[in-house]
This record gives sequence, structure tokens and C-alpha cells, in this order.
Amino acid sequence: MATLATAQGPATTDLNWEPKLKFEETTYDFGPVSEGFDAKHQFKFTNNEKFPVTITNAVAGCSCTVPSYPKQAIAPGKSAEILVKYDTNGKSGSFNKDVTLTIKDNTGRNTGSKKLYITGSVNAKNLK
Repeated sequence: MATLATAQGPATTDLNWEPKLKFEETTYDFGPVSEGFDAKHQFKFTNNEKFPVTITNAVAGCSCTVPSYPKQAIAPGKSAEILVKYDTNGKSGSFNKDVTLTIKDNTGRNTGSKKLYITGSVNAKNLK
């Protein structure tokens, strides 16, 4: 009689993990700005996990919004910032843009996401 031995594989990846990052705010309202205004905001956060986390990607909903994020792991209890810039040139009217962050834990098994938002309105330059 033969016996079948099974090896236990690696833990499964959790794609619905909710990283414990404490943001000071997740939405920033620029309010009314003039076309050409340098619309940028730093979203500050703290890693409240018991292990390091890494932001592996930041994707804006449109090409007029550009995020910059730390590439190195953020240790437990440490803070970092995400810079989000919005190009107001050639724009007019209200805007509501989002940036989706992809975040992984230090084991690489857990992947989660977080959304940040910027809002406001652009007053077009008057041509004379």
C-alpha cells in the first residue's frame, strides 16, 4: 500500500488585503485656481502595519494627473508622502481626479490598494 505525501505550498496571495496606512487625508480640494496654477499636493501617511510595506505602483485616472511615490519600503511606524500633480494648462471647469496606489507587504503575499483624490476647479485665462 502506497501513501501519498503532500507538501504544503506557499501561503496564498491575498489580493483584497487592506493595508493599515494612516493618511492625514485621502481627498484634497484645491478649490478654484487659475489656469496655469502649479496644482500639486503631498499626501502624508504613516505605516501602521507591524511590518514594512512597499508602494509598487501609482496610477492616475488620466494623463493630466501625475503621482510620485517612495520606491523603498516604509518601515512600521514611519511616515512617507505621495506627491500628486495636476496639469491645469488648457483646462477649465471642475475636476475630480483619482490615483490608485498598489501596496504590498514585505512577504509579497498580500497586495492591497488605496485611492487618493484631488478636486477643484480651473478658471480659464481670458484671451484679449
